[in-house]
Amino acid sequence: MHKKLYVLCKTAFSDIGEKVMSIMRSDVLKETGSKVVYSAKNKKGFYGLFLSDGTQKALELPSLFGNDCITPVFSPNGTDILYSEHNGNNFELVQFNLLTNKIKRLTYSDQDNYAPVWAKNGRRIAWCRVPIKEYKFANLAEIFVSEWPSFKERKLTNNSRMDSYPVFSQCGNYIITESGKVDELFGLFMVDWAAREIPLVYDPQHYGNGIPDVYKDYVVYEKCSKNNPGFFNICVINKNQPEQIIIETEWQTPCNPSPRFSPHGDKIACHRKNNGGTQIVILSFKNKLKEELVIGSDQSQLYLPRWNRDGRCIAVEDRRKQRIIIFDLHGNSRKLIRRYRGQRFMEIYNFDIF
Repeated sequence: MHKKLYVLCKTAFSDIGEKVMSIMRSDVLKETGSKVVYSAKNKKGFYGLFLSDGTQKALELPSLFGNDCITPVFSPNGTDILYSEHNGNNFELVQFNLLTNKIKRLTYSDQDNYAPVWAKNGRRIAWCRVPIKEYKFANLAEIFVSEWPSFKERKLTNNSRMDSYPVFSQCGNYIITESGKVDELFGLFMVDWAAREIPLVYDPQHYGNGIPDVYKDYVVYEKCSKNNPGFFNICVINKNQPEQIIIETEWQTPCNPSPRFSPHGDKIACHRKNNGGTQIVILSFKNKLKEELVIGSDQSQLYLPRWNRDGRCIAVEDRRKQRIIIFDLHGNSRKLIRRYRGQRFMEIYNFDIF
Protein backbone atom coordinates (compact mmCIF):
# COMPACT_ATOMS: atom_id res chain seq x y z
CA MET A 1 0.00 0.00 0.00
CA HIS A 2 3.07 2.27 -0.02
CA LYS A 3 5.08 2.82 -3.19
CA LYS A 4 3.86 -0.41 -4.79
CA LEU A 5 6.21 -2.15 -7.17
CA TYR A 6 4.68 -1.82 -10.61
CA VAL A 7 6.33 -4.77 -12.32
CA LEU A 8 5.07 -8.12 -13.57
CA CYS A 9 7.73 -10.50 -12.30
CA LYS A 10 8.25 -13.82 -14.06
CA THR A 11 10.15 -15.82 -11.46
CA ALA A 12 10.54 -19.44 -12.48
CA PHE A 13 10.52 -22.01 -9.71
CA SER A 14 11.91 -25.51 -10.18
CA ASP A 15 10.17 -28.63 -8.97
CA ILE A 16 10.68 -29.47 -5.33
CA GLY A 17 11.91 -33.00 -4.83
CA GLU A 18 11.07 -33.67 -1.19
CA LYS A 19 8.57 -36.35 -0.20
CA VAL A 20 5.01 -35.53 0.76
CA MET A 21 4.31 -36.21 4.42
CA SER A 22 2.33 -39.34 5.18
CA ILE A 23 -1.37 -38.70 5.74
CA MET A 24 -3.51 -40.78 8.08
CA ARG A 25 -6.86 -39.70 6.64
CA SER A 26 -8.00 -39.09 3.09
CA ASP A 27 -7.03 -35.91 1.30
CA VAL A 28 -8.97 -32.83 2.38
CA LEU A 29 -9.85 -32.02 -1.21
CA LYS A 30 -11.64 -35.36 -1.47
CA GLU A 31 -13.30 -34.90 1.91
CA THR A 32 -14.81 -31.55 0.99
CA GLY A 33 -15.31 -32.11 -2.75
CA SER A 34 -12.99 -29.16 -3.36
CA LYS A 35 -10.71 -28.46 -6.28
CA VAL A 36 -7.77 -26.13 -6.78
CA VAL A 37 -6.66 -24.27 -9.89
CA TYR A 38 -3.18 -22.77 -9.98
CA SER A 39 -0.49 -21.39 -12.27
CA ALA A 40 2.54 -23.67 -12.63
CA LYS A 41 5.41 -24.29 -15.00
CA ASN A 42 4.59 -26.79 -17.73
CA LYS A 43 6.79 -28.94 -19.97
CA LYS A 44 7.04 -26.19 -22.58
CA GLY A 45 8.52 -23.77 -20.05
CA PHE A 46 5.43 -21.57 -19.79
CA TYR A 47 3.13 -21.21 -16.81
CA GLY A 48 -0.07 -23.02 -17.60
CA LEU A 49 -3.17 -23.64 -15.51
CA PHE A 50 -3.43 -26.89 -13.56
CA LEU A 51 -6.52 -28.32 -11.91
CA SER A 52 -6.44 -30.72 -8.95
CA ASP A 53 -9.24 -32.34 -6.96
CA GLY A 54 -7.04 -34.68 -4.93
CA THR A 55 -8.18 -37.83 -6.77
CA GLN A 56 -5.53 -38.01 -9.47
CA LYS A 57 -2.53 -36.24 -10.94
CA ALA A 58 -3.15 -32.55 -11.59
CA LEU A 59 -4.62 -31.89 -15.03
CA GLU A 60 -3.20 -29.13 -17.21
CA LEU A 61 -6.02 -27.13 -18.77
CA PRO A 62 -5.93 -26.11 -22.45
CA SER A 63 -4.80 -22.54 -23.08
CA LEU A 64 -5.67 -20.02 -25.77
CA PHE A 65 -2.27 -18.66 -26.77
CA GLY A 66 0.04 -21.36 -25.37
CA ASN A 67 1.64 -18.74 -23.15
CA ASP A 68 1.85 -17.73 -19.47
CA CYS A 69 -1.44 -17.92 -17.56
CA ILE A 70 -2.00 -16.12 -14.25
CA THR A 71 -4.64 -15.11 -11.66
CA PRO A 72 -7.23 -17.89 -12.15
CA VAL A 73 -10.51 -17.71 -10.23
CA PHE A 74 -13.51 -20.05 -10.08
CA SER A 75 -17.03 -18.83 -10.77
CA PRO A 76 -19.33 -19.03 -7.71
CA ASN A 77 -20.90 -22.25 -9.06
CA GLY A 78 -17.54 -23.77 -10.02
CA THR A 79 -18.33 -24.25 -13.72
CA ASP A 80 -16.05 -21.53 -15.15
CA ILE A 81 -12.56 -20.20 -14.59
CA LEU A 82 -11.56 -16.66 -15.46
CA TYR A 83 -7.84 -16.02 -15.84
CA SER A 84 -5.29 -13.88 -17.65
CA GLU A 85 -3.09 -15.19 -20.43
CA HIS A 86 -0.21 -13.46 -22.20
CA ASN A 87 -0.80 -13.16 -25.95
CA GLY A 88 2.81 -12.27 -26.76
CA ASN A 89 2.32 -8.57 -26.06
CA ASN A 90 0.09 -8.24 -23.01
CA PHE A 91 -2.23 -10.17 -20.70
CA GLU A 92 -5.83 -10.67 -21.86
CA LEU A 93 -8.85 -11.90 -19.89
CA VAL A 94 -9.93 -15.43 -20.84
CA GLN A 95 -12.83 -17.70 -19.83
CA PHE A 96 -12.49 -21.49 -19.58
CA ASN A 97 -15.64 -23.58 -19.13
CA LEU A 98 -15.01 -26.78 -17.17
CA LEU A 99 -18.17 -28.47 -18.49
CA THR A 100 -17.48 -27.96 -22.20
CA ASN A 101 -13.69 -27.44 -22.17
CA LYS A 102 -14.25 -24.38 -24.37
CA ILE A 103 -12.00 -21.33 -24.18
CA LYS A 104 -13.18 -17.81 -24.94
CA ARG A 105 -11.14 -14.64 -25.18
CA LEU A 106 -12.95 -11.77 -23.47
CA THR A 107 -10.72 -8.70 -23.83
CA TYR A 108 -8.93 -7.20 -26.80
CA SER A 109 -6.62 -4.44 -25.62
CA ASP A 110 -3.02 -3.30 -25.65
CA GLN A 111 -2.83 -3.26 -21.85
CA ASP A 112 -2.59 -5.93 -19.13
CA ASN A 113 -5.90 -7.34 -17.91
CA TYR A 114 -5.57 -9.39 -14.74
CA ALA A 115 -7.01 -10.47 -11.37
CA PRO A 116 -10.69 -10.99 -12.27
CA VAL A 117 -13.31 -11.36 -9.51
CA TRP A 118 -16.95 -12.48 -9.54
CA ALA A 119 -19.99 -11.08 -7.85
CA LYS A 120 -21.27 -13.61 -5.31
CA ASN A 121 -24.35 -14.32 -7.44
CA GLY A 122 -22.17 -14.88 -10.53
CA ARG A 123 -23.93 -12.20 -12.56
CA ARG A 124 -21.13 -9.65 -12.75
CA ILE A 125 -17.35 -9.64 -13.00
CA ALA A 126 -14.63 -7.05 -12.40
CA TRP A 127 -10.92 -6.96 -13.15
CA CYS A 128 -7.92 -4.64 -13.29
CA ARG A 129 -6.43 -3.10 -16.40
CA VAL A 130 -3.01 -1.45 -16.35
CA PRO A 131 -0.57 -0.02 -18.92
CA ILE A 132 2.05 -2.62 -19.63
CA LYS A 133 4.95 -2.56 -17.17
CA GLU A 134 5.19 1.23 -17.15
CA TYR A 135 5.66 2.60 -13.65
CA LYS A 136 5.16 6.19 -14.76
CA PHE A 137 1.68 5.27 -16.02
CA ALA A 138 0.67 3.25 -12.95
CA ASN A 139 -1.86 5.86 -11.79
CA LEU A 140 -3.83 5.08 -14.95
CA ALA A 141 -4.69 1.61 -13.63
CA GLU A 142 -8.48 1.26 -13.54
CA ILE A 143 -11.20 -1.26 -12.69
CA PHE A 144 -13.23 -2.66 -15.58
CA VAL A 145 -16.52 -4.54 -15.23
CA SER A 146 -19.11 -6.48 -17.20
CA GLU A 147 -22.44 -8.18 -16.73
CA TRP A 148 -22.30 -11.99 -16.90
CA PRO A 149 -22.71 -14.26 -18.84
CA SER A 150 -23.13 -11.61 -21.53
CA PHE A 151 -19.84 -9.75 -21.88
CA LYS A 152 -19.53 -6.07 -22.69
CA GLU A 153 -16.65 -4.41 -20.92
CA ARG A 154 -17.02 -1.04 -19.25
CA LYS A 155 -14.58 1.14 -17.34
CA LEU A 156 -15.93 1.57 -13.80
CA THR A 157 -13.27 3.79 -12.26
CA ASN A 158 -11.80 6.86 -13.90
CA ASN A 159 -9.40 8.78 -11.71
CA SER A 160 -5.75 9.73 -11.37
CA ARG A 161 -5.08 7.00 -8.80
CA MET A 162 -4.05 3.38 -9.13
CA ASP A 163 -7.11 1.15 -8.54
CA SER A 164 -6.66 -2.48 -7.50
CA TYR A 165 -8.04 -5.36 -5.38
CA PRO A 166 -11.73 -4.96 -6.31
CA VAL A 167 -14.24 -7.00 -4.29
CA PHE A 168 -18.00 -7.12 -4.79
CA SER A 169 -20.56 -6.27 -2.17
CA GLN A 170 -22.91 -9.02 -1.03
CA CYS A 171 -25.64 -7.76 -3.39
CA GLY A 172 -23.22 -7.14 -6.27
CA ASN A 173 -24.40 -3.56 -6.83
CA TYR A 174 -21.06 -1.98 -6.02
CA ILE A 175 -17.40 -2.81 -5.50
CA ILE A 176 -14.89 -1.80 -2.87
CA THR A 177 -11.41 -1.23 -4.22
CA GLU A 178 -8.02 -0.13 -2.97
CA SER A 179 -6.95 3.11 -4.62
CA GLY A 180 -4.23 5.73 -4.31
CA LYS A 181 -1.27 7.45 -5.86
CA VAL A 182 1.61 5.03 -6.41
CA ASP A 183 4.00 7.17 -4.34
CA GLU A 184 1.51 7.79 -1.53
CA LEU A 185 -0.51 5.78 0.96
CA PHE A 186 -3.60 4.10 -0.43
CA GLY A 187 -7.20 3.96 0.79
CA LEU A 188 -10.53 2.24 0.17
CA PHE A 189 -13.26 3.52 -2.13
CA MET A 190 -16.80 2.30 -2.74
CA VAL A 191 -17.92 2.47 -6.39
CA ASP A 192 -21.48 1.66 -7.40
CA TRP A 193 -22.54 0.15 -10.75
CA ALA A 194 -23.24 3.64 -12.12
CA ALA A 195 -19.55 4.51 -11.45
CA ARG A 196 -20.30 6.86 -8.55
CA GLU A 197 -17.25 6.85 -6.29
CA ILE A 198 -17.35 7.43 -2.53
CA PRO A 199 -14.24 7.49 -0.27
CA LEU A 200 -14.70 4.82 2.37
CA VAL A 201 -11.40 4.96 4.26
CA TYR A 202 -8.98 7.39 2.66
CA ASP A 203 -6.54 9.50 4.68
CA PRO A 204 -3.16 9.40 2.88
CA GLN A 205 -1.72 12.09 5.14
CA HIS A 206 -1.96 9.74 8.11
CA TYR A 207 -2.88 6.15 7.18
CA GLY A 208 -2.69 3.57 4.42
CA ASN A 209 -5.62 1.20 4.01
CA GLY A 210 -6.00 -1.61 1.51
CA ILE A 211 -6.61 -5.20 0.32
CA PRO A 212 -10.27 -5.29 1.36
CA ASP A 213 -12.70 -8.17 1.70
CA VAL A 214 -16.44 -7.99 2.30
CA TYR A 215 -19.02 -9.96 4.26
CA LYS A 216 -22.52 -8.46 4.28
CA ASP A 217 -22.04 -4.87 5.54
CA TYR A 218 -18.61 -5.55 7.05
CA VAL A 219 -15.30 -4.72 5.42
CA VAL A 220 -11.99 -6.15 6.63
CA TYR A 221 -8.75 -4.57 5.45
CA GLU A 222 -5.17 -3.89 6.46
CA LYS A 223 -3.98 -0.59 7.87
CA CYS A 224 -0.63 1.12 8.41
CA SER A 225 0.37 4.57 9.61
CA LYS A 226 2.37 7.12 7.65
CA ASN A 227 4.98 7.14 10.41
CA ASN A 228 5.37 3.36 10.19
CA PRO A 229 4.27 2.42 6.65
CA GLY A 230 5.76 -1.07 6.55
CA PHE A 231 3.87 -2.41 9.59
CA PHE A 232 0.21 -3.42 9.50
CA ASN A 233 -2.84 -4.09 11.61
CA ILE A 234 -6.14 -5.64 10.54
CA CYS A 235 -9.31 -3.55 10.86
CA VAL A 236 -13.03 -4.21 10.45
CA ILE A 237 -15.61 -1.52 9.74
CA ASN A 238 -19.27 -1.36 8.80
CA LYS A 239 -19.56 0.21 5.37
CA ASN A 240 -22.53 2.25 6.58
CA GLN A 241 -20.41 3.81 9.35
CA PRO A 242 -16.89 3.77 7.88
CA GLU A 243 -15.59 6.45 10.23
CA GLN A 244 -15.87 4.04 13.17
CA ILE A 245 -13.45 1.10 13.36
CA ILE A 246 -15.25 -1.82 14.98
CA ILE A 247 -12.15 -3.91 15.68
CA GLU A 248 -8.42 -3.36 15.16
CA THR A 249 -5.53 -5.66 16.00
CA GLU A 250 -2.35 -4.44 17.67
CA TRP A 251 0.02 -6.50 15.57
CA GLN A 252 2.20 -4.04 13.67
CA THR A 253 3.29 -6.98 11.54
CA PRO A 254 5.97 -6.19 8.91
CA CYS A 255 4.03 -7.68 5.99
CA ASN A 256 0.69 -7.20 4.25
CA PRO A 257 -1.70 -9.54 6.16
CA SER A 258 -4.16 -9.82 3.19
CA PRO A 259 -7.21 -10.73 5.34
CA ARG A 260 -10.10 -12.83 3.98
CA PHE A 261 -13.52 -13.49 5.49
CA SER A 262 -14.62 -17.12 5.65
CA PRO A 263 -17.74 -17.93 3.55
CA HIS A 264 -19.97 -17.69 6.66
CA GLY A 265 -18.28 -14.53 7.93
CA ASP A 266 -17.40 -15.97 11.33
CA LYS A 267 -13.65 -16.21 10.74
CA ILE A 268 -10.90 -14.21 9.08
CA ALA A 269 -7.77 -15.80 7.61
CA CYS A 270 -4.58 -13.79 7.06
CA HIS A 271 -0.81 -14.10 7.25
CA ARG A 272 1.48 -12.53 9.85
CA LYS A 273 5.24 -12.26 10.14
CA ASN A 274 6.59 -13.25 13.56
CA ASN A 275 10.07 -14.19 14.80
CA GLY A 276 11.43 -14.28 11.26
CA GLY A 277 8.75 -16.59 9.88
CA THR A 278 5.36 -15.92 8.32
CA GLN A 279 2.40 -17.92 9.59
CA ILE A 280 -1.27 -18.24 8.71
CA VAL A 281 -3.56 -16.91 11.44
CA ILE A 282 -7.25 -17.78 11.74
CA LEU A 283 -9.17 -15.14 13.70
CA SER A 284 -12.66 -15.29 15.20
CA PHE A 285 -14.68 -12.34 13.94
CA LYS A 286 -17.46 -12.99 16.46
CA ASN A 287 -14.92 -12.92 19.30
CA LYS A 288 -13.33 -9.62 18.23
CA LEU A 289 -10.46 -11.13 16.23
CA LYS A 290 -9.38 -13.58 18.90
CA GLU A 291 -6.75 -15.95 17.52
CA GLU A 292 -8.22 -19.42 17.02
CA LEU A 293 -5.39 -21.08 15.11
CA VAL A 294 -1.83 -20.28 14.04
CA ILE A 295 -0.40 -22.45 11.26
CA GLY A 296 3.35 -22.54 10.66
CA SER A 297 6.61 -22.10 12.53
CA ASP A 298 9.38 -19.51 12.88
CA GLN A 299 10.84 -20.88 9.65
CA SER A 300 7.59 -20.86 7.66
CA GLN A 301 6.91 -18.53 4.76
CA LEU A 302 3.15 -19.02 4.37
CA TYR A 303 1.14 -16.33 2.61
CA LEU A 304 -2.19 -15.41 1.00
CA PRO A 305 -4.76 -17.81 2.50
CA ARG A 306 -7.85 -18.51 0.38
CA TRP A 307 -10.96 -20.25 1.77
CA ASN A 308 -12.77 -23.03 -0.04
CA ARG A 309 -16.48 -22.52 -0.63
CA ASP A 310 -17.75 -24.24 2.54
CA GLY A 311 -15.04 -22.80 4.82
CA ARG A 312 -13.65 -26.18 5.88
CA CYS A 313 -10.17 -25.72 4.45
CA ILE A 314 -7.81 -23.10 3.05
CA ALA A 315 -5.13 -23.01 0.38
CA VAL A 316 -1.94 -21.03 1.05
CA GLU A 317 1.23 -20.12 -0.79
CA ASP A 318 4.45 -21.52 0.67
CA ARG A 319 7.09 -19.13 -0.62
CA ARG A 320 9.99 -20.91 1.02
CA LYS A 321 9.37 -24.15 -0.88
CA GLN A 322 7.45 -22.69 -3.83
CA ARG A 323 4.29 -24.75 -3.53
CA ILE A 324 0.64 -24.58 -2.50
CA ILE A 325 -0.45 -26.35 0.68
CA ILE A 326 -4.03 -27.21 1.63
CA PHE A 327 -4.88 -27.08 5.34
CA ASP A 328 -7.99 -28.05 7.26
CA LEU A 329 -9.17 -25.93 10.18
CA HIS A 330 -7.18 -28.09 12.60
CA GLY A 331 -3.95 -27.05 10.89
CA ASN A 332 -3.34 -30.45 9.29
CA SER A 333 -1.53 -30.34 5.95
CA ARG A 334 -3.09 -32.47 3.23
CA LYS A 335 -2.21 -31.62 -0.35
CA LEU A 336 1.09 -30.22 -1.58
CA ILE A 337 1.03 -28.81 -5.10
CA ARG A 338 4.46 -28.17 -6.58
CA ARG A 339 5.85 -26.06 -9.44
CA TYR A 340 3.63 -23.21 -8.32
CA ARG A 341 4.34 -19.80 -9.77
CA GLY A 342 4.95 -17.14 -7.14
CA GLN A 343 3.59 -13.85 -8.49
CA ARG A 344 5.02 -10.78 -6.82
CA PHE A 345 2.94 -8.16 -8.60
CA MET A 346 0.83 -6.48 -5.92
CA GLU A 347 0.40 -9.71 -3.92
CA ILE A 348 -2.13 -11.05 -6.44
CA TYR A 349 -3.27 -14.65 -6.27
CA ASN A 350 -2.14 -17.22 -8.80
CA PHE A 351 -4.43 -19.88 -7.39
CA ASP A 352 -8.01 -20.37 -6.27
CA ILE A 353 -9.86 -23.08 -4.34
CA PHE A 354 -13.50 -23.96 -4.87
